[in-house]
Amino acid sequence: MMFVPLVIVFYGEPDIISSKSMKNSHLSTLFSNAYAVIWDMDGILVDSESYHFTAHREALAAFGVTLTEEYYIANGVSVDVLLFYRKAFKDAGQSLDDALFQKVFYRKLACYQQLQRDHGIKLIQPAITIVKRLYNNGVLMAIASQVDRDEVVRNLRGTSLLQYFPIIVSGGDFGLKKKPAPDIYLKATELLNIAPSSCIAIEDAVVGVKSAIAAGIPCLVVPNHFTESQKFPASAIHTTFSEIAAAI
Repeated sequence: MMFVPLVIVFYGEPDIISSKSMKNSHLSTLFSNAYAVIWDMDGILVDSESYHFTAHREALAAFGVTLTEEYYIANGVSVDVLLFYRKAFKDAGQSLDDALFQKVFYRKLACYQQLQRDHGIKLIQPAITIVKRLYNNGVLMAIASQVDRDEVVRNLRGTSLLQYFPIIVSGGDFGLKKKPAPDIYLKATELLNIAPSSCIAIEDAVVGVKSAIAAGIPCLVVPNHFTESQKFPASAIHTTFSEIAAAI
């Protein structure tokens, strides 16, 4: 009997397979060498961007400013709220003084919290699965978020996640500059007592990625609907929660 060798011809597939294998290997190496993982919160652990957009839209509408999703994605996501409102009012042909800003800001906050009460705090479940796996593996974790500490704690406590994050650094803590400045991430590494290069940051937005990279922390970026069009630094590692789960 003549033996006929099996020949498999690939059209473009080896490059795809090789690239995917290299990426998985790189992620596995990163997690093997990391002593801690530092998480952003909004858009990574908590699916909150749709609530933020709705709350901004309703608050601005009350003062005569129309907000579209396209405008919010381009100008408002992860941007300091005062800068965002100043631009929104300016583009609407209106001025914004400090007193008016406070009114809009607190109206937005009230609307956001009402949305959470009415519809619950929505978790990004693939991320939560990773959090629990890392915790069970003995990996230290922290939160580095530029929202106020009260909101971070309320979200984590309201979803039974607080136990996983012994370290929380948030906007307004310690007089730190907000992202994209490295301050929040540097403080998190200081409190963890771990060198930045021995941590991993997980982010969804460009300001957070820039903050982590500026702090010397390797950064994974998992974009969502509101951030996928942002231009991320070349050194950011684009990935998915499925790829992260496969690497740990």
